[in-house]
Amino acid sequence: MDSSMPLTMPVLNGKYIMLSTLGEGNTSKVYLAQTISDPKTYVAVKVLRDEFLRRDEDSRKAVVNEVVILQALKHPNIIKILEYGDNGQVFKPSGKVLTGLIYIVLEYVQGGLLFDVCQLVGGLGEDGGRYFFKQMLKSIEYMNLKNVSHRDLKLENILVDNDLNLKIADFGYASYQKIDLLKSYRGTFTYMAPEIKLNLTYNGLKVDLFSSGVILFILIRGIFPFKEAREEEFFYNLLMKGKYTEYWEKVQGNYLSDECRDLLQRLFSFDPSQRPSIEEIWNHPWMNDKNGLSDQESKQGIMQLIIQARDEQSQQRQKMKSSKPKGYHRGAEDELNIVSDKPYVATYKFNNFGEFMTESKPHEVYEILNQYRAEGNPDLILTSDKEKKRIIIENQKDSLKLHLKFYKIGEDEDDERVKMRFQRKQGDLQAQYLLISELMAFLNEIILDDEEEEEEEEDQE
Repeated sequence: MDSSMPLTMPVLNGKYIMLSTLGEGNTSKVYLAQTISDPKTYVAVKVLRDEFLRRDEDSRKAVVNEVVILQALKHPNIIKILEYGDNGQVFKPSGKVLTGLIYIVLEYVQGGLLFDVCQLVGGLGEDGGRYFFKQMLKSIEYMNLKNVSHRDLKLENILVDNDLNLKIADFGYASYQKIDLLKSYRGTFTYMAPEIKLNLTYNGLKVDLFSSGVILFILIRGIFPFKEAREEEFFYNLLMKGKYTEYWEKVQGNYLSDECRDLLQRLFSFDPSQRPSIEEIWNHPWMNDKNGLSDQESKQGIMQLIIQARDEQSQQRQKMKSSKPKGYHRGAEDELNIVSDKPYVATYKFNNFGEFMTESKPHEVYEILNQYRAEGNPDLILTSDKEKKRIIIENQKDSLKLHLKFYKIGEDEDDERVKMRFQRKQGDLQAQYLLISELMAFLNEIILDDEEEEEEEEDQE
């Protein structure tokens, strides 16, 4: 690097121009960087936070552990490590120099997270889910051959490039020692196998396969299968007791093929010995469905869904922009006593999982929610806010706060349909999806199917 050239962006070790932030968490911050030697090449630079490294010796060991594992893995569906260092220097345009940085340079995946795909288009159906699941299973199979267990497989730790290839990332919780006799409490609650929660010695492959089942369910349905794998949890308890018919009714999954439901049930087994092996999964009828789409057809279908969803988002933003009256400002709208007359605006969050159509009155919905609180979640606090015409839902356990609002569908006074929309005001996005999943078991009977309503309107026309 020519030292006489003025800096306009931070530079790491004289090799990487730090362009922007890709993401950050409790342990690190990830930057998009451009290589100085080849300006056409971009990388992701993961810089570990000082506060994380200063916690204890185990934190520093975890970083080394991740690097050792990534250096040993060479697979098209696993993120590539390009460089690692513990004495990084960042030169800033201000002249300030940061030294002693611990960093990891990784391949840059131009696409996004698998979570983003689900958030954009929702459930992909069985063919779309199978397309991604095959890639995930190949990576798990490879890791197992290399004696590695990831232990934190989830949508947020899987990248997707522009050609819909998966890349498993974030090996901070991974292990490569005695993976059939692990004891550490690792993972993310919603994806975590029950034996980890019970502090039992566990098999790394079996817990990875459990997590892959949760991911597969979300890919297919666009919602979580349960809040967490505990006996006390309503939905998982149904699976534990073998009440499969009731479970699939509650999660609205009866339309799934018998083969699909069978594979998911086996992956969710409470007893890890009852979960299928990798070979059994590959040989499972659902994985070899001759009536299903080919991988190429599935890929094209997913691409089309993404393009369509992005186009609809763009059109909706344009519509909202053009429909704002002169002098518009937030909070200026008046609300009706029962249902807001503001136009319904579509959003795309896990297959719009937070928006539902119904003919029930708000007070009827409140009574159903109150029934759920009494029977399934005593920690829930419900408030009927008559002044602002909404229902406030608070879950103290998850520090979650939602507002439930109601929107008129059309101008026809005889049309009793309304859209219910959950709006998150406080708490984690994932906690919102999980709570709504549970509420759906009680709201099912009053929810109208959007597609059926559209067909009825077309018939009337």
